[in-house]
Amino acid sequence: MVATPWHWQFPPIAEPLPLEEQIASIIGEVVEALEALQNGEGYERVAEELMDVKHRTESAIRNLPFDDDQLTAIKRGVIEKNDRRGYYGGE
Repeated sequence: MVATPWHWQFPPIAEPLPLEEQIASIIGEVVEALEALQNGEGYERVAEELMDVKHRTESAIRNLPFDDDQLTAIKRGVIEKNDRRGYYGGE
């Protein structure tokens, strides 16, 4: 299995939205990424929007009631599930 310890990639948001609004904002960023791709805005623009998805997702995860050890266990569980499904192409 791929070793992937938990760590944050973005600084925390100063005043996070309620979780429901954060999840809605993730969906909004996904839509923006898809629209950028469909409108031929170039891969750099698509990458920016996908990075926004990643940032908003991380911000939402930060507000869940888990410590780093719990988040690492959850992440590993997702990786194991996806590995069993054959989603990964090797080490």
